[in-house]
Amino acid sequence: MKRVPRVWANLLVGVSLLTAVPPVSSQVPSAAPDFTLLNQDGARIRLSQFRGRLILLNFIYTHCVDICPLTTVKLVAVQAELKKRGWFGTKVVILSMTFDPRRDTPAVLKAYARKFGVDHAGWHFLSGESATVQKVVR
Repeated sequence: MKRVPRVWANLLVGVSLLTAVPPVSSQVPSAAPDFTLLNQDGARIRLSQFRGRLILLNFIYTHCVDICPLTTVKLVAVQAELKKRGWFGTKVVILSMTFDPRRDTPAVLKAYARKFGVDHAGWHFLSGESATVQKVVR
């Protein structure tokens, strides 16, 4: 049996701590509905443009002082591992969507990402209209 690399194990532990509802074995994953939001550079990003790649989608807000920075740090470690394997941006992308689009403008998200050393070749920070963000969250 192959061991899970430490960075993946840490991320899985972090994600499992954030999971409010345990997975139900009878549930079959379905495709997420397409959406368009703005990334940290103000470019329009569609979920469908990443078809065929694994998408790690998480939700943050830049004024969060506890779990959001911790999750971002874990994802930076995942970013490093994906780069080592040559998968970052080509096979796997990370999308971090804000819960607080009113305050988290593209410029604010860009500054937040810069603080953590995010590489935007495969990681986008997304914001947009509140209605669109809420639709995706649901």
